[in-house]
Amino acid sequence: MIKESFLLKTSWINIFNNISDKQAGMLIKALYHYNCTDIAEGDISVTLSDVEVKAYFNIMVLDCIKFQENYDRRCETSRENGRLGGRPKSSEIEKPKKPNSKPKKPNNLTKPENENENENENDFNTASSCEDALSGDIPPDNPKNHEIIDYKKFIEWFNRITAGVFGILQYPLGEKRKTMMKARIREHGKENFFVVIEKSIKSDFMKGQSGKNFTATFDWIIRPTNFEKILSGNYDNK
Repeated sequence: MIKESFLLKTSWINIFNNISDKQAGMLIKALYHYNCTDIAEGDISVTLSDVEVKAYFNIMVLDCIKFQENYDRRCETSRENGRLGGRPKSSEIEKPKKPNSKPKKPNNLTKPENENENENENDFNTASSCEDALSGDIPPDNPKNHEIIDYKKFIEWFNRITAGVFGILQYPLGEKRKTMMKARIREHGKENFFVVIEKSIKSDFMKGQSGKNFTATFDWIIRPTNFEKILSGNYDNK
């Protein structure tokens, strides 16, 4: 069924900022064809000659699919509520009971370290930018916090910001990758970890656009020697 409208994610601005106006036009046209016609995603992707645009398009399609699934779920919920007679009347909703006494203060206000790993593993956010992803400071009194990483949120950020150029990361990460990530963060800090990812995105050599028949991967990027070279600007565009 052809849609009358579709959503655009505000975080996509980072994708458009990384490509030329010509590429942006190709990407917008591909999105309109996908959302407003009966042409299948695969058929549109095949017609895209620009490798970078094709990679970004495939990432955006994943977001479009999520939008549609959420919309379909809300519609189904509304239909189900309609079959049941709609939402319950306010008089039928049980009011919460007031507590009989004041809540007791906890004896220990500090959070166990292992609890942090489960509930808020870090300040790697599902961010649209490096600054957002690094929101929140690391408490200096707990040096182990540099190893607290929310891998799921990092994977979402990495896949969105790189648009699949270096391969799509899947959750959960293997133990070897986790160990490599922790080692690089321990050596260089979280901020420099993101700097390396952003430098990689801007490097034609690492994206396979220099004619060298080479494209970097996430595993290649986080190797100690390669990581330091990227951070030092060895692969920056000349």
